[in-house]
Amino acid sequence: MHILVAVDGSEASAKAFERACALATPRSKLTLLAVTEGAVASADMDLAAGCAEADYFVIPDSARAEDRKRTEKLLASLAHKCSERNITVNSLTCEGDPRAIICDSAEHLHVDLVVVGRRGMGQAARLVVGSVSEYVTRHAPCSVLTVKH
Repeated sequence: MHILVAVDGSEASAKAFERACALATPRSKLTLLAVTEGAVASADMDLAAGCAEADYFVIPDSARAEDRKRTEKLLASLAHKCSERNITVNSLTCEGDPRAIICDSAEHLHVDLVVVGRRGMGQAARLVVGSVSEYVTRHAPCSVLTVKH
């Protein structure tokens, strides 16, 4: 079984990672997918609090570089945990909208299961920012396991 688990360093994604590892068998392949925001982020983020007029703002290169370093460190740590458990693992980092990238990756990699964390946003927050786990559940080409935070 090929399992894709989306990770971002949050508690919700840590729980999703642990669940994916628990589901993995000796014949399984686990792909860790980290998605960074890229050059543009939506104005609903705290960083954009002063940008009420704009829908989007540009993330400085220094912040993007720091995000890439944090992501590489996270993936290395999780890959090490997998190797300690004798789980075959691959790591991917992509830039852009996590919802679309998770679904596209699941399709291109021909995964059998996507595991994502769920942060438990309220209904109003889901309407404003959209839920990654909800989107993936609706659009992924395979089964999706959402792990509640």
